[in-house]
Amino acid sequence: MHDLLRSYLKGRLLPTGRRLFALEAIAKAAQNLNDQALVSRCLEAQRLNRKTRRIEMIYRSQRSQRSKARGNSVQLDAEIGTILSAMCSVAEGHSFSSDAVAELATEFVVEVAPDGRAALTRQNFETQLADAEALLDRFDSDLAPHISELGLERHLKQLREVVPRFARELAHEAPRKLSHEEVQAAQAMGREAFASVIFLVLGTYADDADTRQLLLSEYHRQDRFAAESYRRHRSVTDVDPHTGDDIASSPDAGEPAVLSPPHEQLH
Repeated sequence: MHDLLRSYLKGRLLPTGRRLFALEAIAKAAQNLNDQALVSRCLEAQRLNRKTRRIEMIYRSQRSQRSKARGNSVQLDAEIGTILSAMCSVAEGHSFSSDAVAELATEFVVEVAPDGRAALTRQNFETQLADAEALLDRFDSDLAPHISELGLERHLKQLREVVPRFARELAHEAPRKLSHEEVQAAQAMGREAFASVIFLVLGTYADDADTRQLLLSEYHRQDRFAAESYRRHRSVTDVDPHTGDDIASSPDAGEPAVLSPPHEQLH
């Protein structure tokens, strides 16, 4: 059996969302450097880690037993949360002044996300569906002026397409439950893909410390966060891979670090 590439990487195990967030930063820097080989490796690592994250989300949903969600509900639930969060972001961008549009923008955010934007992605499936359907009704009634003035028609169109699909998915037959071993295999796949990106950076820019730091600065930041969490004997919380905002802990949290030999220093 071959040694895992990840076993040679000095650093703490990062939850999947944190890996994805770091990969996005590396990909953007690699694009600016016109390093297409590294960009391609990042894209493949992102694809595999998004797959890992979907498996983790399904596994957590199945274990929670809070929902009778079926079919492709996890993905559609995430899409609804993303659309609503994006609508709030647009509205917040209009709330900087004290005119009528700013007032509508402030009202819109309060009505759509009364408990904050993070709560939009933390509800069980049935609650998410009920809230989304209620908001669709309001977007055609008391919140219609807000939609028009804030330019949210495109988001509303997307929401009208996704919500009915979400409702249909919740009615599907229960899927086969994932085993813990399947989740572990998916996590190993994601970590290996992430490690391959880090080592490609190290190999390509072995003689260019400044470029290495540019490419790996977000990885180092995430690793320092994980190190501090371990030092305090706390689980490493995951983040939204798009925004970097903290979310609930992932199945990765609390696992011990896998360290490389002492001479392999990344920092």
